[in-house]
Amino acid sequence: MEQQLVNNNIQMTFAIVGIQILNLSIKNSPEYFLLPANNNYAFEIKAGVLVDPLNQVIGIDFFIQLFSSPEKIDNVFGLTVRMSYKILNFENVVIRDGSKISVQDSALHHLLALTVSTTRGILFEKVQGTFLSRIILPPIDVTTLTKTENQIPQTSPSV
Repeated sequence: MEQQLVNNNIQMTFAIVGIQILNLSIKNSPEYFLLPANNNYAFEIKAGVLVDPLNQVIGIDFFIQLFSSPEKIDNVFGLTVRMSYKILNFENVVIRDGSKISVQDSALHHLLALTVSTTRGILFEKVQGTFLSRIILPPIDVTTLTKTENQIPQTSPSV
């Protein structure tokens, strides 16, 4: 199913062509069942971008690490999700500079927002029945996950 993003800066037509869980780990040890639901957990959140110009696909890798305390010593959960988007008007969305490709900010932020919301649902589903069942991914400003001048090497996400 095709979707469109239209704003002042860009028009993008795309389809989701893949959703993959690249990594999932839950440290489901008995001592963690004793942690209260409102424990002072700490999230570490990152995103990566892959561009496949040949197939006109942009892939977003979204990484979540959850630690049992703000000191980030004990990693209790990890999730990496990759979403792949076929960009039907690829040349309107990317900026080429020699051998480097960057994705226009508004398009990238939109794809990141879709990836974050999909990952939020995957997280909710995967932690059911574990001590993390009450964990909710906090609100994320996707503009903080990327740089304005984000240069992206040309690579191929698996779809």
